[in-house]
Amino acid sequence: MKRRSLGLLAFGTCLPLIGLGGCKVNKASDKAAGTSEGASSAAAGGSTGKPGTIALTLMTYNNPFFSVIKAVARKTAEAKGFQFREHDSQFDANKQAAAIEDFLAQGVSAILLNPVDSAAIVKSVEKANQKGVPVITIDVNADGGKLATFVASDNFKLGVLTGEYIADRLKGKGKIALLTHPTVTSGLNRQQGLKSVLAKHPGIEIVAEQATRGERLTSVNVAENILTANRKLDCIWAINDPTALGAIQAIKHAKREKELFVAAIDGSPEAVEAIKQDGPFAASAAQYPQKMAVAAVEQALRALKGEKLEAFYSIEGSLVTKDNLGSYPGWAE
Repeated sequence: MKRRSLGLLAFGTCLPLIGLGGCKVNKASDKAAGTSEGASSAAAGGSTGKPGTIALTLMTYNNPFFSVIKAVARKTAEAKGFQFREHDSQFDANKQAAAIEDFLAQGVSAILLNPVDSAAIVKSVEKANQKGVPVITIDVNADGGKLATFVASDNFKLGVLTGEYIADRLKGKGKIALLTHPTVTSGLNRQQGLKSVLAKHPGIEIVAEQATRGERLTSVNVAENILTANRKLDCIWAINDPTALGAIQAIKHAKREKELFVAAIDGSPEAVEAIKQDGPFAASAAQYPQKMAVAAVEQALRALKGEKLEAFYSIEGSLVTKDNLGSYPGWAE
């Protein structure tokens, strides 16, 4: 997801993730548009014979998706003989920039980066470049700097999966609201995928688009405002599962559970449980954070060996509904 300055709506996102205006996606950085060269193995401390260190900084620990990434990345790195350091940025771009400064001062071998703000983090990436430390972005891309690779779900496709589900369930006609997170690339791409499907169904009207921080607390208030303003609503689309769960809290408080359904993206354990209950939560386009974490570490090791990497390493997703829960593997670490 690409964080830009919080600005347009309460979320602080240009609601282009939903779209609000001034946020735009750096397509070149999100697509596999060539290759990037890895840093030399000297950066790993190989010349001294000492084990290297892989560092990870996440936008937040307050999300089960990132908890899985953290646990699996550590497990994978340590299994390969590396030390591991981690940092919780707590949705604060300044804290994340300071953490990268610390990582570089400590002489880490490679950095796995999940940006709080895709634009603000560019200077930090460039500092790592100057030190010869490869940077692998994970889940959310950076707007600039030289990246070894970007490991993420195909977020556009995840948006398409949810859009197809919504269009089919509504039979091409209805009113929906979008809860977005436009300051991050992943959120913007999901929104674009969704809208690419809805554009083919003019009978489906988007009656509201409001930004959130991609977490439950803010989404409750945003969803309450949307429900108050729209007495007729068929679906709420949420940027991720925590946002969806906040929306469901608002829906239940308004006693409108039978009126509308919610579709989101993540495939988290809590979402799966909610879908099992056959309530408002109807579908989630699943990501696989465990696969993402393993791939990020493996790509870091390849970069340290000087190998050329593709600019985008894609992790395939799938749609989870009550009809296929039995075959969904979930987020086992």
